[in-house]
Amino acid sequence: MNDNSGGWSYEGCFTFLTDSTHVRCYCDHLTSFAVILEMKSGPAFTEIHRNLLSVITYIGCFLSIFGLGSIILTFIVFSKWRSELKHKVLFSLSLSLFFFLIIFLYGIERLGSMYGCMVVALLLHYFMLATFSWMVVEAVLQYYGLVKVIGTYVPRFIQKASLFAWGLPLIIVAAVLSVDYNLYSSSNKYCWVSNKVFYYAVAAPVLLMLAINFVIFGIISYSNTCGRSKKYLRSNQNEKQEMITRSKAVFCVSVLLGLSWVFGFLAAMDGAELMFQYLFTTTTTLQGFLFFVFFVLRQKKTRDLWLTFLKGPAPTASHNTGGTNVDSKDSQPGPVQNKLYKVVYRAKMM
Repeated sequence: MNDNSGGWSYEGCFTFLTDSTHVRCYCDHLTSFAVILEMKSGPAFTEIHRNLLSVITYIGCFLSIFGLGSIILTFIVFSKWRSELKHKVLFSLSLSLFFFLIIFLYGIERLGSMYGCMVVALLLHYFMLATFSWMVVEAVLQYYGLVKVIGTYVPRFIQKASLFAWGLPLIIVAAVLSVDYNLYSSSNKYCWVSNKVFYYAVAAPVLLMLAINFVIFGIISYSNTCGRSKKYLRSNQNEKQEMITRSKAVFCVSVLLGLSWVFGFLAAMDGAELMFQYLFTTTTTLQGFLFFVFFVLRQKKTRDLWLTFLKGPAPTASHNTGGTNVDSKDSQPGPVQNKLYKVVYRAKMM
């Protein structure tokens, strides 16, 4: 629909068949991820750029949803993995970002129902703030693990972190609702927070949490590069290799803390809108997928857990075939082989 005028919106549509009685159109309304932090009406980009930004958004979001879903599944399946504090925090961060991306993809343009659109906008707002809150928790955890190290025990850390990360967004959302629930009604094109409170309810808290993360990231970066003496180098590693290792760790932390979201705010700069929208859309939509790469794929212990799980329990009994003792620990028969052994055994007993 065309705003509130009651007509149809022609944006993103083209005519492909016209006859004496009908005009048939094809419409493709794609949304760029950059609309989340759109602080002002920027210049109108060409159709090629709009479509390309939308394609990047959808590809990145689907990859991230897959990656985040894999992290969530890993947390659920393996009790040993979920027992570690760092994985508990990663799970909560992944969960909030997972729901945020799904609601964004399937709900931000659901303008057909006023109340449905209002619920979408509210949930998007909540899970976006929850995601940033958990990234702040991650920043604190990384600081304790990589900088302070000694004397870092915090009693009931995960309970306190959960109260902050799930509770603070709830307070902000409740504050917006208490002012006027219509502030979550649809804007011109999307189900999102009204421009009237965008700066207070979205931009301000997000910028504050980003600032906290940048400060902690700076401390971590200095501590793990310039601030560390050469005497800490391992004997079997030269200085260059050690620096590469530390740089990789610093990059992982930057992804974990969501620092690339700053590109969304820089996109408001005159003359640089398009460049920063590409940077923002590409880096932020892939954030969840990078979580999966760094903390599941590249972690040998996690890979081994999955390999062991997919192979199934290893049999322990030995089988005698034709006088030759075959140890199942060495042969490691799979489920199909086990069934075959049972069939052969029953045939011999008959």
